[in-house]
Amino acid sequence: MNHSRPRLLIVGSLNMDLVVQTALWPQPGQTVAGTQFQTIPGGKGANQAVAAARLGGQVSLLGRLGDDVFGESLSQHLAEEGLSLEGVQRTEHCETGVAVITVQGGENTIVVVPGANGRLQPDDIQQHASRFQDVACVLLQNEIPLETSAAAIRLARQHGAKVIWDPAPAPQAELPDEFWRVDLITPNQSELAELTGKPTQTLEEARRAADLFHQKGVPIVVLKLGAQGALWLEQDAPPVFQPAFPIKAIDSTAAGDAFTAALAVKWAERAAISEILAFACAAGGLAATRLGAQSSLPTRYDVEQFLRAVALRSESNRG
Repeated sequence: MNHSRPRLLIVGSLNMDLVVQTALWPQPGQTVAGTQFQTIPGGKGANQAVAAARLGGQVSLLGRLGDDVFGESLSQHLAEEGLSLEGVQRTEHCETGVAVITVQGGENTIVVVPGANGRLQPDDIQQHASRFQDVACVLLQNEIPLETSAAAIRLARQHGAKVIWDPAPAPQAELPDEFWRVDLITPNQSELAELTGKPTQTLEEARRAADLFHQKGVPIVVLKLGAQGALWLEQDAPPVFQPAFPIKAIDSTAAGDAFTAALAVKWAERAAISEILAFACAAGGLAATRLGAQSSLPTRYDVEQFLRAVALRSESNRG
């Protein structure tokens, strides 16, 4: 029912993804033939906003677009997805952010040009302070300036909203103190290693690295393990592991964004940890079975049907 849908605010990037499929990675100085080219709406902020809306959230987005054709196209597309865009500003004399993505065999390489995303400033956050009222959760990533995200964390805390931080891509600069006041962080293994300077190859190493976040004041670390699954690490509580579901990966571009959005929706609905992780792993897995960023994001119906099918197979195998 509509009135029970949790209200989420996503503060982050909006990009147009320029996606090339190829059978071979090009080496330096080498030209290879691609098999397909597409322009697909992306950006980690917009990806998570669209994913959360499709998965059952009432979603507002706060960010910046350029004054070019990509900005116009993205604005129209996001409105059609049912997002509130009153917090998305058009930036004069500036290009919309783009990501150039090369896909080969289910893996990808990405070059991001921030464009208008880099112009999102703390003043923009203050200007839209009212959007932080009565939201269950604020989602942040790392494709806008760190000081802007820090301003969003401060406002979220003032208004009693939970804060989820997806540290992707891993920050290269020193983090403002506000980042240690988030409620939940969702790194993958390489991001966890970069943030902590610790090895994270095994689950035990990852648990020890996550303890550094707990010591700094972040109560929950949800570690994205890709093809292995996910690990919920909460301070003073036993870890909860969710194995990945068997899927045929085609393109992992927005799988992490689908995971984080699904986690946010279910967490805001106050679901049990096991249910949150299963829902998030299913959403991320389904996104990896389709090409592109927002074009790959599943609906709530998709995820629930997938989980029902998994449960039926499990019962059948036990029988």
